[in-house]
Amino acid sequence: HAHKNLGVMLQASGDWWGAKKEYETAVKLEPDYAEAHAALGQVLSITAAWLLSQQQEETTSEERVELRRVHLKIKEHAVEALREATRLAPRNAVYHRELGAALFSLASNRGNFIRLGIKEEEGERILADAQRDREEGLVELRKAVALDPTDAAAHSALAEGLQTGEEAIAEYRAAIHLAPTDSYSRIELGKLLLVRTEKDVPGAMREFQAAVRIDPKNPQAHVRLGFAFEDELGQMDKAIEEYRKSVDLGSDGLPPPLPFRVGL
Repeated sequence: HAHKNLGVMLQASGDWWGAKKEYETAVKLEPDYAEAHAALGQVLSITAAWLLSQQQEETTSEERVELRRVHLKIKEHAVEALREATRLAPRNAVYHRELGAALFSLASNRGNFIRLGIKEEEGERILADAQRDREEGLVELRKAVALDPTDAAAHSALAEGLQTGEEAIAEYRAAIHLAPTDSYSRIELGKLLLVRTEKDVPGAMREFQAAVRIDPKNPQAHVRLGFAFEDELGQMDKAIEEYRKSVDLGSDGLPPPLPFRVGL
């Protein structure tokens, strides 16, 4: 327990490698310590993201492939740790939610990996692994929602995993009901309302405008509101105003990365 608590403090200070070592020690000393396994899984996910950010412009293609391999291996270890946490504490909704999010993150990174020019056979295997990760991730996120229907982050993560469809819309709405200031879920819900079979333009506008009110410094909220003004309503003056706000805030026009949901 002392090693786990030290790991928590090291993680909070930004020493992820030190935290990893302490969590691993805690797990070695007490293999049935579910909280230590969960903490290890979380810090491994953070470490993997940091490692990939160290890639430089001058990095060679061979170095990129090797970096991706190491990154994926760390992500896989994170999933293993979180999977063990859920095995030891099967009623812990947070562990299931974190495992589901980690599986989807792993699947996404597998997809990025195959763009680096690897052999076709290996690419097919990676894509199959990614599909398996997504399917398991959905199972875990549904478990999380079933175990704790009041967990807004679990509803949002499940909607993110579903990607499209009425179930995803329902899950984003559940997340917003539980956490009305969740601007990310509002933006994603608005996007889905515009691509459903029967567009709900007024509903999407309400979500984008709410996201802007909640987080006026969020460039993505302004971008999406600008898209809606331009593409759906033809109100170019308002679209320009929102685009200008987004540019001033430093938006690159891309959707924000899915945050790693904490709460262990």
